Amino acid sequence: GKITHPLKEVLLDMKKDRGDKFKVIINADKGMKYAQLQLVLQTCAEAGVMNVNFATKKQTVLVPG
Repeated sequence: GKITHPLKEVLLDMKKDRGDKFKVIINADKGMKYAQLQLVLQTCAEAGVMNVNFATKKQTVLVPG
């Protein structure tokens, strides 16, 4: 059967609406497996998204006071 990639369809629609300067920002934490990230990156490439960035979060440490 045919494999459907909803992310690719969404990216293609957004790129069509926003043009070639469309940007994807991936927000992942250190617990994310690279295999999962690789699927997202591959889908971005297949959709022709040329501008992909990463956002990271710093862990907040509460200091009693």
